[in-house]
Amino acid sequence: MKKKNRMTRIAFVAAMAIVALMSPHKASAQAFDGDMDEKVRAGYLNLSGKSGAELDYTNGLNDYLSYGVFARMLFDDGNDEHEHSFFESLDIGAECFFHWDELLHLPSQLDIYTGFQLGWQSGGLAGGLKYNISERWGLYVQAQQGLFDVSHSKVFDYPFNGRKFGVSAGVTFSLQ
Repeated sequence: MKKKNRMTRIAFVAAMAIVALMSPHKASAQAFDGDMDEKVRAGYLNLSGKSGAELDYTNGLNDYLSYGVFARMLFDDGNDEHEHSFFESLDIGAECFFHWDELLHLPSQLDIYTGFQLGWQSGGLAGGLKYNISERWGLYVQAQQGLFDVSHSKVFDYPFNGRKFGVSAGVTFSLQ
């Protein structure tokens, strides 16, 4: 029953993101402005069936690259044999993304990006889509795939360890 409710929530968030992205908006904001484009993202995270939240800050390096930092927290659902501590459920790290909007001649409100993330527990690839609905606010959807563990525990299975797939969705806020 819990799995059905979780899948319903994921489907709802995905459907709302698609509806928002497909809706007509009069927005002159750019999803990625390039050099010195500072954005904060906050949203829901689902990592291999575990719910959580993410927060990140990115800064544009040039028209194609951005770098930033992230923090992700997974919530204890009570199904694990071991109750994870705060630090076991937290992953903090750095990220670097390549933005495809210039090369693909996308509308200025839309940004497709791919890149890598390296946290204190895991490292992997990520890719996503951002859509600005105003000068300051936007929406995002992102997928990430863990490729390797950074921290190793022989005692417990940390929530972020392993080759886990994650999906996140939320809002972006421009700091400029």
